Amino acid sequence: MVDHRTKFPAAASWMVMAALASTLASGCKQQCQSNEKFFEEKIWAPIISKNCILCHTAQGDARISKFIMKPATEPGYLEFNMEALRDVSTYEISGTPELRLKPTLKVDHKGGQRYPAGSANDLAMQEMIDRFKHPPTCVDEQDNSFANIQQMDFAQTYRKATLNLVGRLPTDEETTAIAQGGKPALDAALDSLMTEDPFFDRLKEMFNDFLLTDRYADGAGRNNDAGELLASYRDPNVRNNAPKLYPNGYFWQGQNGTPAAKYANNSIAREPLELVAHVARENRPFTEIVTANYIMVNGFSAQSYGITDVSFADPNDPKEFKEGHVAGYPHSGVLTSHMFLARYPTTATNRNRKRSRIVQKTFLATDVLKLAERPIDVTKVQDTNPTMFNPNCAVCHAVVDPVAGAFQDFFDDGSHYNADRKIFDDMRPPGFKDEDIPTEERVHAVQWLGQKIASDARFPIAITGMVFTGLTGQALLDPPTDTTGANYAEKLKAQSIQYTVIKEIARQFVKDNYNVKTVFKGVVNSPYFRAVNAPKLGSKDAVILGDVGAAHLLTPEGMNRKIKAITGHEWTPDYNQTPYLLSDFHLLYGGIDSFDVTERLHDPNGVMANIQTRMANEVACAAVADFRAAPAGRKLFPFVERTFEPEDDNGFAISGSAQKIRENIQFLHWRVLGERLSLNDPEIDRTFQLFTDTWKEGKKGIAATNALPQNAPASIYRYDEYLPYACQVTQDDAGKDLPDDERIQRDERYTARAWMAVLSYLMSDFNFVYE
Repeated sequence: MVDHRTKFPAAASWMVMAALASTLASGCKQQCQSNEKFFEEKIWAPIISKNCILCHTAQGDARISKFIMKPATEPGYLEFNMEALRDVSTYEISGTPELRLKPTLKVDHKGGQRYPAGSANDLAMQEMIDRFKHPPTCVDEQDNSFANIQQMDFAQTYRKATLNLVGRLPTDEETTAIAQGGKPALDAALDSLMTEDPFFDRLKEMFNDFLLTDRYADGAGRNNDAGELLASYRDPNVRNNAPKLYPNGYFWQGQNGTPAAKYANNSIAREPLELVAHVARENRPFTEIVTANYIMVNGFSAQSYGITDVSFADPNDPKEFKEGHVAGYPHSGVLTSHMFLARYPTTATNRNRKRSRIVQKTFLATDVLKLAERPIDVTKVQDTNPTMFNPNCAVCHAVVDPVAGAFQDFFDDGSHYNADRKIFDDMRPPGFKDEDIPTEERVHAVQWLGQKIASDARFPIAITGMVFTGLTGQALLDPPTDTTGANYAEKLKAQSIQYTVIKEIARQFVKDNYNVKTVFKGVVNSPYFRAVNAPKLGSKDAVILGDVGAAHLLTPEGMNRKIKAITGHEWTPDYNQTPYLLSDFHLLYGGIDSFDVTERLHDPNGVMANIQTRMANEVACAAVADFRAAPAGRKLFPFVERTFEPEDDNGFAISGSAQKIRENIQFLHWRVLGERLSLNDPEIDRTFQLFTDTWKEGKKGIAATNALPQNAPASIYRYDEYLPYACQVTQDDAGKDLPDDERIQRDERYTARAWMAVLSYLMSDFNFVYE
């Protein structure tokens, strides 16, 4: 037996008192550190994450102890765990804190000795205990992590936001107002921006990256589209000859390929995404996406569901969505959407555990697969019911199974069993965290669950994280787990800095009654969106801040929007055809189909680089059509005509013409790359030189070609006065043939091709393909 009266060696006690006295005497001036920072750096990183957290969780071996913490996979784990440590810091044995006695095995500890008495960890724990009793009066020095990060000005920030959120460039009036008004003007402009229809399309695209319900849109489900799926549902309450739940679910059968068939299928497939857009459009609390007691339907999907409690101004308008109700169905937002449930099916043995995992990862920012990262020794899993009784399994199943139980009334295909089913008695009862679903709520289990999710502190973190990833292309960082790994301290700080920003945006999100537009404004205003350069970072700061900044490879959808916003046209095979980046090259350029390919590529490969080159050349080729418009209506060439040349035939600069060419190049640098450059900037000089060199070579080549004798060898390269056929402008925007005098076919001065070279050069630039 251990004598509880045993004292620590005098030397160790002296060291503790000396360290404490030094801290107090310094008045926190030399090493000012809050309790939160001290806990993170001196307690969590070297002690708890390596020792205590292995057992002291709600599912760990020490789950019946007084000291229970959250794993690093849960948002807010540091704050929660510091409070848990504070609560047990007052427990003493014979005047000595248990937090000093148990880890050093001075008293019985089932976890054994974690570190020796008098060690650095032991002394740090004592200092933490003393800090709890006597909190420091100072605060952390102001965080200057972003001091060496150059950020866009507000006008540049708004340009990036307009391209990202609504696929257009800012107007001159908007740019001027923001340049003059600063952040208040930027916020006001963002508020207005988020009322435009394209914003809600972007919102649906962003959330589909997480929900992946577009698997059933546009036939992407490989002969398992939304209409067929809905039409297959049969009433599970009837054992024999079960009638169809939605007999009209596939009412357009036989009309495949028609616009009506596409509208009907997609209105069902995109129902959960339409709900997300609807809640945002109405400025309702975003918690409604998991609590809504309705589904979104248009005239097509209402017919499929047999919904009759809603009317439409135009039943044939695929964009007119309204709130509807399926009779007898327990609606709870996305959680009970047929498409969401079908996208994440269950089986007789899985028992909705996959649905539980997806729900918690998506709406609670908790990846249950990371709750237990230690290897499981399968030879020790010999329990009759290991998911309930074996600690190796229970560490995850205690979190997964209660939420899974809430979905017990939903079958594999997403259909709902209206009668109260018997709860699986070999699983934990349905519930959420430590709370079981009350008996009277069993028939509304998922609705009860939706309310619990909506009120959970992790929900705003999850939504903020999704918007953050959608706007910056960066996933939320996980805290590093290998304390001995390279750059552990720097990686921990990187996660801490990012989480601090996310937490503050989430706090404002809650304060603004869960208006998701607050999250968008918060992310746009953050350094993670606005950062553009970091010329003075040291090696450690490069690890900490290496991912700051939203310069990420544009998605195919984002690239398509940017091309159209800047040039006025999409990159298409031909008139009125689906753009390349949304069809032929969509997956090759890193897109997803929400079915087989569910994760976007963020790093370019050789194929993607070739697509970028082809895009730049072909879009530049098509841009010649801009010369058809009057100068005031041109998107690319408002300062020049095709006749403008930089030099005369004797090689002397044509001052007026050369000046206009430089002004147009300056304009293109802003329009294409977002660069505000002076006319004498070296970048303008380089681009002007490219224009001039291309023009000179081409004009000289045309003259040489025209001078060739008729019997000149065919091997001699010839410069054509005509544009390449694909670059000629012979039709208007509607695909109608133009009169001969309005066509653009000849380029005898070679100026059109010189401008094509400039555009191709700019659209191949890093600042164009990355955003």
